[in-house]
Amino acid sequence: MSILRLLGGAVASLLLAAAPSLAQDTNNTTAFQAFVAAGDYEKANFYLANGYVTAADIDSGQIFYTTLVENHGGDLAANLGKIDRLYNYLAAISPIDLNRRFACGSDSTGTCLLANTLSYGARPAEIAWFVTRGLDLNKREADIVPATLPLLTRLGTVYSMADLNWFVANGMVLGDETYSIEELVGYEDRVLGTRHRYRQLTMPDNFLNLGDQNLLDVLVIALATDVSVNARQQALRRDVLCNFITYAASAYTPSFDYLRHVLKSVPDFRGDNIGKQTQGNGGVYAVFPTSCVLLVKAMATSHAHLDQITSEFANQGDVPTASWLLSIQQGRT
Repeated sequence: MSILRLLGGAVASLLLAAAPSLAQDTNNTTAFQAFVAAGDYEKANFYLANGYVTAADIDSGQIFYTTLVENHGGDLAANLGKIDRLYNYLAAISPIDLNRRFACGSDSTGTCLLANTLSYGARPAEIAWFVTRGLDLNKREADIVPATLPLLTRLGTVYSMADLNWFVANGMVLGDETYSIEELVGYEDRVLGTRHRYRQLTMPDNFLNLGDQNLLDVLVIALATDVSVNARQQALRRDVLCNFITYAASAYTPSFDYLRHVLKSVPDFRGDNIGKQTQGNGGVYAVFPTSCVLLVKAMATSHAHLDQITSEFANQGDVPTASWLLSIQQGRT
């Protein structure tokens, strides 16, 4: 054993000997938290009733968040009764601010916002419980992406447009917000399974020269990014996104070359896939959904250098796509 380790042990022993009450208080608080997490409130009350822990020792909000994620996060709907009891028990000890930063991660060294944690897949009916208790769906911190980003990456798979409307009706600002390039480039998400950057968004080639991105920009980036679902679900997701982008397009000015980015990033958006139906993964689906065909056509119609993109596909030997883009070019002139 090294001298440093021996000294470390000696110092630790001296500290514990000099302040035994501190060590006992820490153990009591840990035991209290464990009983609360297990839902054994009778045993937890023992520590409160006998003064082994006091309200000053208890971080009600952190205990609530940690227990929520670790014990009940797998099925919020089934555990809502337990969550309600947990919240009421801890809130009676000290107020719970659902909008504060919480320690999170496997080693609790990260920080999270509850609104973001829930937008990774919780259903609106479940999130409503938190909203009625003060959760701000529009809460944002400088170093944490807004809850809208994980929500938009799940649009068309976990969340529908009806769900999106619910979020907006319950206080989420969607449309006026902007996203910095730094937070988009640094964003990692377990549902993202891109060909180029695992668990990251597929960004435009010139992203280093771009400023803040608007909602439409982010929707197009999401469209160009694969998620970890099967081919049919991927096509259905793209259909939802293309419809939404088409709906929102008139309200925004693009920050980058949408047409080039989408065609480069989505191999299925090709001329020989127009009108093509395929079967698999439990149903029949369009490889290149009609809504996306119309969207790409609209992007091409307004593109300042469509001839260059057409030539690029011709040079690659992709005659169907080059012919389709050429017909759009000829049609607009």
